[in-house]
Amino acid sequence: MRHPCIAGMLAIVLLAPGVQAQGPVPPADLGWKGLTQVISRQWGGGNWSKQDWDATEIDVAAMAKAGIRWTRLEFPVNEREYGGLDRAVTLLSKYQIHVLLLIEGRGVDPADARERARYKEWLTTLIRRYQGRIAYYEIGNEPYVEGAKPGRGTCTFTPPGYAEGAGRYLSWLDDSYTAIKAVDPAITVLFAGLSEWTSECYLDQVTAQRGYRWCDAIAFHPYGKTPQECLARLHDSLRKRMANWPAPYDHLPIWITEIGFHTERGWHNNAGLVPDEKTKAAYLVEMMRLLQADGIKTPIFWYTAHESHPNTHGYGLVMRSP
Repeated sequence: MRHPCIAGMLAIVLLAPGVQAQGPVPPADLGWKGLTQVISRQWGGGNWSKQDWDATEIDVAAMAKAGIRWTRLEFPVNEREYGGLDRAVTLLSKYQIHVLLLIEGRGVDPADARERARYKEWLTTLIRRYQGRIAYYEIGNEPYVEGAKPGRGTCTFTPPGYAEGAGRYLSWLDDSYTAIKAVDPAITVLFAGLSEWTSECYLDQVTAQRGYRWCDAIAFHPYGKTPQECLARLHDSLRKRMANWPAPYDHLPIWITEIGFHTERGWHNNAGLVPDEKTKAAYLVEMMRLLQADGIKTPIFWYTAHESHPNTHGYGLVMRSP
Protein backbone atom coordinates (compact mmCIF):
# COMPACT_ATOMS: atom_id res chain seq x y z
CA MET A 1 0.00 0.00 0.00
CA ARG A 2 1.15 3.55 -0.71
CA HIS A 3 0.09 6.74 1.06
CA PRO A 4 -0.42 9.77 -1.20
CA CYS A 5 1.50 12.92 -0.39
CA ILE A 6 -0.18 16.30 -0.82
CA ALA A 7 1.87 16.80 -3.98
CA GLY A 8 0.37 13.71 -5.53
CA MET A 9 -3.19 14.71 -4.70
CA LEU A 10 -2.81 18.23 -6.10
CA ALA A 11 -1.22 16.95 -9.30
CA ILE A 12 -4.13 14.72 -10.34
CA VAL A 13 -5.94 16.02 -13.44
CA LEU A 14 -7.50 13.61 -15.90
CA LEU A 15 -6.42 13.81 -19.54
CA ALA A 16 -7.78 11.85 -22.47
CA PRO A 17 -5.41 9.30 -24.04
CA GLY A 18 -3.95 10.26 -27.38
CA VAL A 19 -2.54 8.64 -30.49
CA GLN A 20 0.88 7.10 -30.97
CA ALA A 21 3.68 9.56 -30.20
CA GLN A 22 5.91 10.87 -32.97
CA GLY A 23 8.03 13.95 -33.70
CA PRO A 24 10.32 15.96 -31.37
CA VAL A 25 7.27 17.93 -30.16
CA PRO A 26 4.52 15.34 -29.55
CA PRO A 27 0.92 16.32 -30.33
CA ALA A 28 -0.73 18.16 -27.45
CA ASP A 29 -3.51 15.60 -27.14
CA LEU A 30 -0.98 13.05 -25.88
CA GLY A 31 -0.78 14.99 -22.63
CA TRP A 32 2.26 16.69 -21.12
CA LYS A 33 2.64 15.15 -17.66
CA GLY A 34 5.46 12.65 -17.23
CA LEU A 35 7.37 10.80 -14.52
CA THR A 36 10.99 9.77 -14.44
CA GLN A 37 10.55 6.21 -13.18
CA VAL A 38 13.41 4.03 -11.99
CA ILE A 39 11.06 1.05 -12.09
CA SER A 40 13.69 -1.66 -11.69
CA ARG A 41 15.04 0.04 -8.56
CA GLN A 42 11.69 1.08 -7.10
CA TRP A 43 10.23 -2.43 -7.10
CA GLY A 44 13.14 -4.73 -7.96
CA GLY A 45 16.21 -3.50 -6.14
CA GLY A 46 17.82 -2.77 -9.51
CA ASN A 47 17.25 -6.33 -10.73
CA TRP A 48 14.47 -6.99 -13.26
CA SER A 49 14.40 -10.68 -12.28
CA LYS A 50 13.30 -9.67 -8.77
CA GLN A 51 10.69 -7.20 -9.96
CA ASP A 52 7.40 -7.02 -8.05
CA TRP A 53 5.15 -6.69 -11.08
CA ASP A 54 1.92 -6.50 -9.08
CA ALA A 55 3.23 -3.43 -7.25
CA THR A 56 4.54 -2.03 -10.52
CA GLU A 57 1.12 -2.31 -12.12
CA ILE A 58 -0.48 -0.51 -9.17
CA ASP A 59 1.92 2.37 -9.84
CA VAL A 60 1.24 2.39 -13.57
CA ALA A 61 -2.54 2.28 -13.10
CA ALA A 62 -2.31 5.22 -10.66
CA MET A 63 -0.26 7.16 -13.20
CA ALA A 64 -2.86 6.61 -15.90
CA LYS A 65 -5.69 7.61 -13.55
CA ALA A 66 -3.84 10.86 -12.77
CA GLY A 67 -3.47 11.66 -16.47
CA ILE A 68 0.27 10.96 -16.54
CA ARG A 69 0.88 9.76 -20.10
CA TRP A 70 4.67 9.65 -20.21
CA THR A 71 7.40 7.82 -18.34
CA ARG A 72 11.17 7.88 -18.62
CA LEU A 73 12.75 4.45 -18.23
CA GLU A 74 16.42 3.50 -17.98
CA PHE A 75 18.24 0.82 -19.95
CA PRO A 76 22.03 0.31 -19.63
CA VAL A 77 24.42 0.50 -22.55
CA ASN A 78 25.13 -2.96 -24.03
CA GLU A 79 22.52 -4.72 -21.84
CA ARG A 80 21.24 -7.77 -23.71
CA GLU A 81 18.65 -9.07 -21.25
CA TYR A 82 15.42 -7.59 -22.57
CA GLY A 83 12.82 -9.50 -20.55
CA GLY A 84 12.22 -6.86 -17.90
CA LEU A 85 12.05 -4.01 -20.40
CA ASP A 86 9.74 -6.04 -22.64
CA ARG A 87 7.34 -6.54 -19.77
CA ALA A 88 7.53 -2.91 -18.65
CA VAL A 89 6.85 -1.58 -22.16
CA THR A 90 3.90 -3.97 -22.58
CA LEU A 91 2.46 -2.93 -19.21
CA LEU A 92 2.82 0.78 -19.96
CA SER A 93 1.22 0.31 -23.37
CA LYS A 94 -1.75 -1.38 -21.72
CA TYR A 95 -2.38 1.89 -19.85
CA GLN A 96 -1.60 4.07 -22.89
CA ILE A 97 1.56 5.54 -21.36
CA HIS A 98 4.34 6.53 -23.75
CA VAL A 99 7.99 5.70 -23.09
CA LEU A 100 11.06 7.88 -23.28
CA LEU A 101 13.92 5.38 -23.06
CA LEU A 102 17.11 6.61 -21.44
CA ILE A 103 20.22 4.83 -22.67
CA GLU A 104 22.21 4.91 -19.46
CA GLY A 105 25.97 4.76 -19.12
CA ARG A 106 29.18 6.56 -19.98
CA GLY A 107 29.07 5.62 -23.62
CA VAL A 108 32.01 4.21 -25.54
CA ASP A 109 35.65 5.13 -26.13
CA PRO A 110 35.77 7.27 -29.29
CA ALA A 111 39.29 5.99 -30.00
CA ASP A 112 38.23 2.31 -29.94
CA ALA A 113 36.76 1.45 -33.34
CA ARG A 114 35.81 -2.08 -32.32
CA GLU A 115 33.99 -0.90 -29.19
CA ARG A 116 32.12 1.70 -31.22
CA ALA A 117 31.11 -0.90 -33.82
CA ARG A 118 29.85 -3.29 -31.12
CA TYR A 119 27.85 -0.52 -29.51
CA LYS A 120 26.22 0.50 -32.79
CA GLU A 121 25.33 -3.13 -33.50
CA TRP A 122 23.77 -3.41 -30.02
CA LEU A 123 21.84 -0.17 -30.41
CA THR A 124 20.58 -1.16 -33.85
CA THR A 125 19.22 -4.41 -32.37
CA LEU A 126 17.53 -2.48 -29.54
CA ILE A 127 15.89 0.03 -31.88
CA ARG A 128 14.57 -2.70 -34.15
CA ARG A 129 13.23 -4.68 -31.20
CA TYR A 130 11.11 -1.77 -29.95
CA GLN A 131 10.35 -0.11 -33.28
CA GLY A 132 6.73 1.04 -33.25
CA ARG A 133 6.61 0.84 -29.43
CA ILE A 134 9.31 3.31 -28.38
CA ALA A 135 9.72 6.45 -30.47
CA TYR A 136 11.85 8.55 -28.10
CA TYR A 137 15.42 7.91 -26.90
CA GLU A 138 17.58 9.99 -24.59
CA ILE A 139 21.30 9.30 -24.93
CA GLY A 140 22.91 9.42 -21.50
CA ASN A 141 22.00 11.22 -18.31
CA GLU A 142 23.60 14.35 -16.86
CA PRO A 143 27.03 14.09 -18.50
CA TYR A 144 29.67 16.33 -17.00
CA VAL A 145 33.43 16.60 -16.70
CA GLU A 146 34.96 17.21 -13.27
CA GLY A 147 36.76 20.40 -12.40
CA ALA A 148 34.66 23.04 -14.15
CA LYS A 149 33.78 26.22 -12.28
CA PRO A 150 30.71 27.99 -13.59
CA GLY A 151 29.58 31.44 -12.55
CA ARG A 152 26.03 32.71 -12.73
CA GLY A 153 25.30 32.00 -16.38
CA THR A 154 28.99 31.89 -17.32
CA CYS A 155 31.91 29.47 -17.26
CA THR A 156 34.86 30.81 -15.31
CA PHE A 157 37.27 27.85 -15.47
CA THR A 158 37.73 24.45 -17.12
CA PRO A 159 40.65 22.11 -16.33
CA PRO A 160 43.00 20.58 -18.91
CA GLY A 161 41.25 17.84 -20.84
CA TYR A 162 37.79 19.27 -20.31
CA ALA A 163 37.09 19.70 -24.03
CA GLU A 164 38.19 16.13 -24.70
CA GLY A 165 35.93 14.88 -21.91
CA ALA A 166 32.92 16.62 -23.40
CA GLY A 167 33.96 15.40 -26.84
CA ARG A 168 33.77 11.81 -25.60
CA TYR A 169 30.07 12.20 -24.95
CA LEU A 170 29.48 14.03 -28.23
CA SER A 171 31.16 11.19 -30.14
CA TRP A 172 28.84 8.72 -28.41
CA LEU A 173 25.85 10.92 -29.25
CA ASP A 174 26.97 11.07 -32.89
CA ASP A 175 27.26 7.27 -33.09
CA SER A 176 23.87 6.84 -31.41
CA TYR A 177 22.08 9.37 -33.61
CA THR A 178 23.51 7.87 -36.78
CA ALA A 179 22.64 4.29 -35.80
CA ILE A 180 19.10 5.16 -34.71
CA LYS A 181 18.28 7.21 -37.79
CA ALA A 182 19.59 4.41 -40.05
CA VAL A 183 16.86 2.16 -38.63
CA ASP A 184 14.04 4.69 -38.31
CA PRO A 185 14.47 8.38 -39.24
CA ALA A 186 11.18 9.21 -37.48
CA ILE A 187 12.54 8.33 -34.02
CA THR A 188 13.33 11.34 -31.85
CA VAL A 189 16.83 11.45 -30.32
CA LEU A 190 17.36 13.61 -27.23
CA PHE A 191 20.65 15.08 -26.08
CA ALA A 192 21.38 13.76 -22.57
CA GLY A 193 19.46 15.51 -19.82
CA LEU A 194 21.90 18.14 -18.59
CA SER A 195 21.84 19.01 -14.92
CA GLU A 196 21.85 22.76 -14.34
CA TRP A 197 24.88 22.18 -12.09
CA THR A 198 28.04 23.22 -14.06
CA SER A 199 26.02 23.09 -17.28
CA GLU A 200 27.36 26.44 -18.53
CA CYS A 201 30.84 25.02 -19.07
CA TYR A 202 29.52 21.87 -20.69
CA LEU A 203 27.19 23.75 -23.03
CA ASP A 204 30.05 26.02 -24.08
CA GLN A 205 31.79 22.87 -25.33
CA VAL A 206 28.62 21.70 -27.07
CA THR A 207 28.62 25.05 -28.86
CA ALA A 208 32.33 24.96 -29.71
CA GLN A 209 32.21 21.35 -30.97
CA ARG A 210 28.81 21.77 -32.67
CA GLY A 211 27.39 18.86 -30.69
CA TYR A 212 23.85 20.09 -31.31
CA ARG A 213 23.97 18.49 -34.77
CA TRP A 214 23.39 14.99 -33.38
CA CYS A 215 19.99 15.33 -31.74
CA ASP A 216 16.39 16.31 -32.43
CA ALA A 217 15.82 17.91 -29.02
CA ILE A 218 17.72 18.97 -25.89
CA ALA A 219 16.89 17.51 -22.47
CA PHE A 220 17.50 19.66 -19.40
CA HIS A 221 17.13 19.32 -15.61
CA PRO A 222 16.59 22.81 -14.12
CA TYR A 223 16.69 22.02 -10.41
CA GLY A 224 16.61 24.86 -7.88
CA LYS A 225 15.30 26.05 -4.52
CA THR A 226 12.17 27.64 -5.99
CA PRO A 227 10.28 27.47 -9.30
CA GLN A 228 11.60 30.92 -10.17
CA GLU A 229 15.18 29.80 -9.61
CA CYS A 230 14.61 26.72 -11.77
CA LEU A 231 13.33 28.89 -14.60
CA ALA A 232 16.27 31.26 -14.23
CA ARG A 233 18.70 28.34 -14.56
CA LEU A 234 16.94 27.25 -17.75
CA HIS A 235 17.48 30.72 -19.21
CA ASP A 236 20.96 31.51 -17.84
CA SER A 237 22.43 28.17 -18.79
CA LEU A 238 20.59 26.71 -21.78
CA ARG A 239 18.45 29.25 -23.61
CA LYS A 240 21.22 31.85 -23.56
CA ARG A 241 23.57 29.47 -25.39
CA MET A 242 21.03 28.03 -27.78
CA ALA A 243 20.36 31.58 -29.01
CA ASN A 244 23.89 31.55 -30.48
CA TRP A 245 23.53 28.24 -32.30
CA PRO A 246 22.93 28.38 -36.06
CA ALA A 247 19.48 27.71 -37.48
CA PRO A 248 17.67 25.38 -37.17
CA TYR A 249 19.47 24.21 -34.04
CA ASP A 250 18.71 27.44 -32.17
CA HIS A 251 15.09 26.30 -32.10
CA LEU A 252 15.56 22.68 -31.04
CA PRO A 253 12.72 21.64 -28.72
CA ILE A 254 13.60 21.52 -25.02
CA TRP A 255 12.44 18.54 -22.97
CA ILE A 256 12.44 18.78 -19.18
CA THR A 257 13.22 15.14 -18.38
CA GLU A 258 13.76 15.76 -14.65
CA ILE A 259 12.41 18.42 -12.32
CA GLY A 260 11.51 18.17 -8.68
CA PHE A 261 11.67 19.27 -5.06
CA HIS A 262 12.16 17.14 -1.94
CA THR A 263 11.59 17.25 1.81
CA GLU A 264 14.37 14.98 3.15
CA ARG A 265 16.44 17.05 5.58
CA GLY A 266 19.35 14.64 5.43
CA TRP A 267 19.78 15.19 1.70
CA HIS A 268 21.64 18.47 2.05
CA ASN A 269 23.54 18.04 -1.21
CA ASN A 270 20.45 17.26 -3.28
CA ALA A 271 18.93 20.18 -5.11
CA GLY A 272 15.40 21.34 -4.41
CA LEU A 273 15.03 20.99 -0.62
CA VAL A 274 11.77 22.55 0.60
CA PRO A 275 10.35 22.73 4.15
CA ASP A 276 7.30 20.50 3.80
CA GLU A 277 4.98 18.55 1.50
CA LYS A 278 2.57 21.47 1.17
CA THR A 279 5.36 23.62 -0.26
CA LYS A 280 6.45 20.80 -2.54
CA ALA A 281 2.90 20.48 -3.85
CA ALA A 282 2.55 24.21 -4.47
CA TYR A 283 5.93 24.35 -6.20
CA LEU A 284 5.05 21.40 -8.41
CA VAL A 285 1.96 23.13 -9.75
CA GLU A 286 3.72 26.50 -10.10
CA MET A 287 6.75 24.95 -11.79
CA MET A 288 4.67 23.22 -14.44
CA ARG A 289 2.74 26.42 -15.17
CA LEU A 290 5.91 28.50 -15.43
CA LEU A 291 7.57 26.07 -17.81
CA GLN A 292 4.57 25.96 -20.10
CA ALA A 293 4.24 29.74 -20.04
CA ASP A 294 7.94 29.89 -20.96
CA GLY A 295 7.28 27.96 -24.16
CA ILE A 296 7.93 24.35 -23.14
CA LYS A 297 5.56 22.39 -25.38
CA THR A 298 7.00 18.94 -24.72
CA PRO A 299 6.25 16.52 -21.85
CA ILE A 300 7.58 17.56 -18.43
CA PHE A 301 8.90 14.71 -16.27
CA TRP A 302 8.66 15.01 -12.49
CA TYR A 303 11.31 13.14 -10.53
CA THR A 304 9.83 10.76 -9.33
CA ALA A 305 6.70 8.70 -8.51
CA HIS A 306 8.18 7.58 -5.17
CA GLU A 307 11.55 6.73 -3.71
CA SER A 308 12.91 3.20 -3.63
CA HIS A 309 12.80 2.92 0.17
CA PRO A 310 9.55 2.74 2.17
CA ASN A 311 8.32 5.76 4.09
CA THR A 312 10.72 8.17 2.40
CA HIS A 313 9.19 11.39 1.15
CA GLY A 314 12.09 12.51 -1.02
CA TYR A 315 11.10 13.79 -4.45
CA GLY A 316 8.14 11.45 -4.81
CA LEU A 317 4.54 12.29 -5.56
CA VAL A 318 3.63 9.46 -3.20
CA MET A 319 5.30 7.54 -0.39
CA ARG A 320 6.05 3.89 -0.82
CA SER A 321 5.05 1.55 1.99
CA PRO A 322 6.56 -1.96 2.25
